[in-house]
Amino acid sequence: MAEAASAGAPYAFVAAPAIGGVIQASDTDLLMLAASTRSPLQPAPIAEGLIQRLLGLGKGLKDGEQALTTADAMRPKALQLAEGFLAKTLPNWRRLGVVGG
Repeated sequence: MAEAASAGAPYAFVAAPAIGGVIQASDTDLLMLAASTRSPLQPAPIAEGLIQRLLGLGKGLKDGEQALTTADAMRPKALQLAEGFLAKTLPNWRRLGVVGG
């Protein structure tokens, strides 16, 4: 599913077997999950994977109201997002059974 999302497929939820339901998932979280399958679980490589996937889809990031559309402009925000993904989202998804551990 993460790979499909990184190809542009619209997913808004992921299955969470531990609770017998689904939880909401952002596009960026799914793109970082896809990046994490091909990169070390460190913020910089996950951020770069996110940037490359966004650029490949013709998308960018937002920082408040500011649209970030180049790799250089996205890098600080992507790094911040990757740090949060690795510190909070990925461990939570593992606990909920969204991804293996």
